Amino acid sequence: MNVLRSYISRGTSGVLQIPEVIVPCFIHTTAIRKTFWEKEKKSGYTSNVTLPSRKDLIVEGFRELKKEIQLWKDEMKEKLDCDPILVYRPGETDVVFNFKNESAFDNWIVTTDADHREGKSTAKLEMSSGGAGLFHGNVNSEHVRDGIVKRTGYG
Repeated sequence: MNVLRSYISRGTSGVLQIPEVIVPCFIHTTAIRKTFWEKEKKSGYTSNVTLPSRKDLIVEGFRELKKEIQLWKDEMKEKLDCDPILVYRPGETDVVFNFKNESAFDNWIVTTDADHREGKSTAKLEMSSGGAGLFHGNVNSEHVRDGIVKRTGYG
């Protein structure tokens, strides 16, 4: 006599195994995905809008393609304008910050953790002997032992 074995796994149907034959088992432990049949995908809410002709679709596609090519052209032009090889030419210098006088330092704010009573770092922005801006100081990671501040060291 043949022994029939069946199993049911979570969420799927099992299989009855008979020697030499595999038969699907229709016992389900969870709800089936498609509980009921519907004639239409939109459940009767069909659209009465007529589709445009194939010629109109092609013409509209070419209009959109023309716009996309123009956008791509503008993006490529912008990319080439910002190319470092073209922007920074050899032997040419662009001056971004100029520290010719003391009033140029008024636009800069230098702060450290010592300014906020959180540490012991120092920093200054001064005019060097060569007439350039010089940022210097000491970054100290030793913090004030008040139980609140755990990390310091910025300037």
